Amino acid sequence: MTRRLDGANDFDDALEVVSSVTGVPRRSILIHSRQQARVDARQIVYCVMVDVFGWSYPRIARAVRRDHTTVLRGVGAAKGRMPPGSIMSEQFFKIVDRLRNR
Repeated sequence: MTRRLDGANDFDDALEVVSSVTGVPRRSILIHSRQQARVDARQIVYCVMVDVFGWSYPRIARAVRRDHTTVLRGVGAAKGRMPPGSIMSEQFFKIVDRLRNR
């Protein structure tokens, strides 16, 4: 598979792996929903895009069609819910490991 230079493959890869690990369908991750599982998965995507791929908050916001401050708050909220040993923390590190080993 040819990698696109615009980073679209990185975003698609992140969505695929987050969906696989969390069990939240890919389409459900990006819809406007306050259901906790979807929110958690969406915020994990934000964190992955920053931590693994080095994307800026505005770039992530454009990809998910939200304001960059929403992404900023989402990253902060997700990191606040990831104390060591938590389910969300374990999911995050499993996702990061899978993406880095691709």
